[in-house]
Amino acid sequence: MTPKSVIACVRKLAENKLTIAFAESATTGRLFYEFSSVPDCGDILMGSSVIDDVSLKKKLLGVPQTARDKFTAESAEVTQYMAIGLRQIIEADILGAGKRLASPGGTE
Repeated sequence: MTPKSVIACVRKLAENKLTIAFAESATTGRLFYEFSSVPDCGDILMGSSVIDDVSLKKKLLGVPQTARDKFTAESAEVTQYMAIGLRQIIEADILGAGKRLASPGGTE
């Protein structure tokens, strides 16, 4: 079942004629799935990338190795770089990125 907050967000985006795209990692497309589960979401959803491998994040999303070295793969900073890099692939008004730990402890 789609959370009420996602339904409200999709409706607000549609009302304001805004589009959204996601860069995801170990969330495995869950953000896109939740948004796409809302009826009449087609006008707001532009797409999503699901990339977990660090080398692919560098290659496809332009996440700098220096950010990964300074912070962690799961950090807010690296997640922000994923969203910024997504703009090179998908044009949308709003870019979101999501991550979670794929294994206990992650890289911290």
